[in-house]
Amino acid sequence: MKYNVVMILIITMFFVACSNAPSNDYIEHINLAQEYIDSGDYEAATIEIEKAIKLDDNAPEAFLLKGFMHMTLGELTEAQKALLYVEENISQLVEEGNKYQALLNLGNLYYQKGEFKIGIEYFNKALEKNSQDAELYNAIGLSYMQLGEKVLAKENYTNAIDIDQNNFYAYGNLAALFLEEGKINTGLNEINTAMNINPYVPQFFVIKARLQEANNQIEEAIATYTQAIGLWEDFGDAYYLRGELFMTSSEYLKAIEDFSKAKDYGIVEGLLGMGFAYQGLMQYEDSITAFTEYMINLDAIDLRALYHMAVSYYQLGNYAETINVLDEIIKLEPEDTEALLLKAFAYERKSQYDQAIITLNQILFINPNHSEAKTELEKINNR
Repeated sequence: MKYNVVMILIITMFFVACSNAPSNDYIEHINLAQEYIDSGDYEAATIEIEKAIKLDDNAPEAFLLKGFMHMTLGELTEAQKALLYVEENISQLVEEGNKYQALLNLGNLYYQKGEFKIGIEYFNKALEKNSQDAELYNAIGLSYMQLGEKVLAKENYTNAIDIDQNNFYAYGNLAALFLEEGKINTGLNEINTAMNINPYVPQFFVIKARLQEANNQIEEAIATYTQAIGLWEDFGDAYYLRGELFMTSSEYLKAIEDFSKAKDYGIVEGLLGMGFAYQGLMQYEDSITAFTEYMINLDAIDLRALYHMAVSYYQLGNYAETINVLDEIIKLEPEDTEALLLKAFAYERKSQYDQAIITLNQILFINPNHSEAKTELEKINNR
């Protein structure tokens, strides 16, 4: 997981002037739609936007607001349709501020779609119209960060701070960047600056906790995650990460509680963490249940979860099921010597020594210097 502070651009729209001298009724519907969006009443906003479009289906302002609303709701396909119409008709936007917002929203749209290079192109077009918007530089920095271009990301975050020294998001994003670079003390300085400006952003506490963890300040990190949860009770990531720290100190019951909360708040990896914590408590049946539920919720196969499920079956003495699960791994990763070794052990427990020998020889074919396989093979041959 990456914990950059993603500042999604929610732009308030100001229609000082509109294209083609629209009627007062048109402007009234647009203004009402904006008010409804600001209050979270998207159904009412949609009605007002459609009324405006019926009055003038060529004026792009209504489509700009429509695209903005769909993007706010995460309906990116509908947002793209509306905003691309605006781009095609951008010359009809009389007010320069509306042109700027159109480009800004297109950049944000492609950021949310994960098409970061295209997003940067639109952000740069927006910069040509307004080079003094700190949040725009912050958005460009985030986009470059997603592309792994840390130097360019840092440059844009710094530009944001040069324009607005109280831009706490830029400081927070710099801290996340320094965390990735392993510059822990520098990262702590940046996140403390962000939190001094705005101490109410829960994501800042997660970044600080991650930096503290990297600095081996485990108790401090746990306390910081707790502060994040205090600000945002539904913060699944904070529960999950705090659970991981409880695991490192073998506080398995606390870890299970946090992983369960994380799962409830949409972090499917919480189930994986529960599986590991139940193993720590030697509650192997519960761990199998957690691993199984975790994999049901995945689109792909998690080989690590499968392996640990096999370990739990092994600990329960269910060697046949251990082998069945390990075969699923080996089918996908034929040279997984860890899975092959556990499979050999399971065959031994079933007194199927010939199969154990075949499996151990498979390991030695892959890695002739595998010491555990050599030791186990000698043990079987000398039994």
